[in-house]
Amino acid sequence: MSENENTVERIVAAVKNGDYSELDNLIKLCVFVPENALSAAQKLGFEREDLRQEGIVALLHALHSYDPAMGTSFRTYSSHCIRRRIASVLRSATSSKHLSMADYVSLDGGSEIAQQQDWMQDVEIRDIKERLFRRLSKMEGEVFHLYLVGLSYKEIAGRIGKTEKSVGNTMQRIRSKLRLEV
Repeated sequence: MSENENTVERIVAAVKNGDYSELDNLIKLCVFVPENALSAAQKLGFEREDLRQEGIVALLHALHSYDPAMGTSFRTYSSHCIRRRIASVLRSATSSKHLSMADYVSLDGGSEIAQQQDWMQDVEIRDIKERLFRRLSKMEGEVFHLYLVGLSYKEIAGRIGKTEKSVGNTMQRIRSKLRLEV
């Protein structure tokens, strides 16, 4: 294993044990946007930062589900999770069943890229979650949690006993609240 791989594995172990002080370094080492995904996304109205934010969400999901006993490095595993997440976002953007791109709001607040980058560097992830979830109603919190762990709108609707339309409306409210938070 290379020194860089060892660094990633050390950071992952620390974060999984509650030490979020190096989460920003992990994001820098593991979150990237493949160029082919970027060019496709730009045609759909996404910006690089939109996809980077989706990559961060996928990285957080990978942190929770990663098991080093499975025989793959975290970097390889998270890369797969990020690519899958971005592909899913791009597929969803072209589906008429989902929100139009005009309604799409990135989780980072869109044009305030510099502010979002400073925010991610200065605040531990635990504090971010607490602050965000305090703004959400019980249902919004449940929907957002299920969304973060990778469930589709249809799967979320099935879990909470609501319609896909209701889940979509809830996600719209969540995005609005998150935009105010950032």
